[in-house]
Amino acid sequence: MPEANPRIAFFLPRLGGGGAERIILNLSEAFASRDYSVDLITQVSGGEMEHQVPHRIRTVTLGQQSTFQALVPLLRYIVSQKPAAILSALDSVNLANVMAGRLVRRTRTVISIHTFVSTAYSNLDETKRKRLALMRKFYPKADRVVCVSKDGMKDAGEFLGIPAGKMRTIYNPVVSKRFHDLADQPISQDHSPYAIFVGRLTETKQVVELIETMPEPPCSVVILGDGPTKTKIQEAVASRGFRTKITMLGFKDNPYPWIKAAQVLILPSRLEGLPTVLVEALALGTPVVSFDCKSGPREILADGKFGDLIPENDWTAFHKAVQLRMAEQKPSISPAAWEPFLEERAFEAYREVLLQ
Repeated sequence: MPEANPRIAFFLPRLGGGGAERIILNLSEAFASRDYSVDLITQVSGGEMEHQVPHRIRTVTLGQQSTFQALVPLLRYIVSQKPAAILSALDSVNLANVMAGRLVRRTRTVISIHTFVSTAYSNLDETKRKRLALMRKFYPKADRVVCVSKDGMKDAGEFLGIPAGKMRTIYNPVVSKRFHDLADQPISQDHSPYAIFVGRLTETKQVVELIETMPEPPCSVVILGDGPTKTKIQEAVASRGFRTKITMLGFKDNPYPWIKAAQVLILPSRLEGLPTVLVEALALGTPVVSFDCKSGPREILADGKFGDLIPENDWTAFHKAVQLRMAEQKPSISPAAWEPFLEERAFEAYREVLLQ
């Protein structure tokens, strides 16, 4: 059994607006609310969700962006604060976490993988090649490796050579009382009914392609998020003449009221780990249309039982499914769709991995 109120640390590159960052923030809050001492470590300060950290969670900034530069301040932190365990997410900090854990054995090293690794590392530049070599060397040396989907766990084990006995799938902590309280907050939104996309604006999300393939006249779409493809998306909107139909609202601290009010949530990604936004939509009663990409949508939607699962890059079928959802009343969604993602279930699973 764990000692009373042990210190747990959660480790991220920064508090950006991505899904992995939101999940780690949810987990850290879950542990803190149950009277654990919680530190949230970041390599650098800043990020869209930096101000969302509750006061009861202590933040620690290492002040170094690279994996190797962060190693020394991370070791200093471990020696001085003696956390029982560190849970990291995303490749750069996962590597630093395992390296530090090999040098200071007193702290349990747990890394989490939030993507389908073999696809993410299918096209290798020099930076990715070096990082992949380090991942294959150090990931198998972590005390435990958590993956957010079953398909992702199988892929990571085979691709990175991680022993099966060290691995575990734990679904993301998504649904909590706070989640529903946030979803009930009022918003001002003139586009009703509307489809909604929520996520970081990157190439893998394929929002540019979504707009370029939309039939005319398009349905109303609200886009919540920010990222490197923002300008390309704006250009695509202007090129298609869709400015009155597609509204870009940027990153929202609390996207849940917009998701709840939407007619349908759309996920046109070509790569995911376990897309939390699908679970969020289902828990809020909003149907979803998603590509059957690796990995997560098929697992969440139970082979299409809980939402529209479209073959990858079949844009004609994707837009047809969205149009059908826009034309019908929102259906009743079974609690079985989101119950595996209750915060309490994830907390108990992570407590076991971190402390037992």
